[in-house]
Amino acid sequence: MFSIINHLFTTLTLFGADPIAMEKIHEVEKSAPNLIVYTLPLVLFFTVLEFVAFYFLERKEYDKKKTIGSVLIGLGNLTVNLLIKTGFLYAVIGIYNILPYRMEFDWWSLIPCFILYDFCSYWTHRISHYCRFFWATHVVHHSADHYNLTVSFRQSWFQYLKIVFFIPLIFVGFHPAIFFIANQLSVLYQFWVHTEAIGKLHPFIEKYFGTPSNHRVHHGSEKKYLDKNFGTSINTSTFVQDRTERYNVIKNNGKGITGWVGWSFGVTLF
Repeated sequence: MFSIINHLFTTLTLFGADPIAMEKIHEVEKSAPNLIVYTLPLVLFFTVLEFVAFYFLERKEYDKKKTIGSVLIGLGNLTVNLLIKTGFLYAVIGIYNILPYRMEFDWWSLIPCFILYDFCSYWTHRISHYCRFFWATHVVHHSADHYNLTVSFRQSWFQYLKIVFFIPLIFVGFHPAIFFIANQLSVLYQFWVHTEAIGKLHPFIEKYFGTPSNHRVHHGSEKKYLDKNFGTSINTSTFVQDRTERYNVIKNNGKGITGWVGWSFGVTLF
């Protein structure tokens, strides 16, 4: 059966790629550079710019302890990412190689891959708000009292457990490098939406794309905003357009110390 499917797909130029030899994994890594690391200077530049602007405008959008906590959590998350990236790459290539259909490394395939990745992100995000186990990997992101660019750094060190929601996308047959590039672009997109410095944009953009305005609603702790606007890069259902002034999870964690936030998976779960 697999041989028949393989023959059908390999006759199409779209699904005619050869398996990737594991000894060539470093070549795949070069094809999927760590964009998050490369863009760190820009991320830091805009974060400092926002901090300075709010300081001179006398807007209290930055809390010292929370900001330090966010930065340390982000560094820890980045370290985990670098440590497990190669392992994930081996796993993705392994699945890619056993498929009877495989796409070549073509830049045009990044567009459908990113759209499907965003679809998976939406459901990952939504489930993370309703399932206690996955909420434990996400609550860190909602633990800040202020909404600024450093909030995007607050990603749990255990969030990679949610890779299970992206397995169906891996089975579509996209080249592993394309999959990892889509992943990084999605993560980078989330940076700019975590700010109070940008107001509402054009109604069309607000309705169909993730923006600071509609993502502020998602982080709002007022009852009417809870579990709304789950879209990441592209907006989907449960869209609410309004203004929120209060952030953090309803049950405040108090000091927001890095140790608590970084290891909150166990604290929240149990």
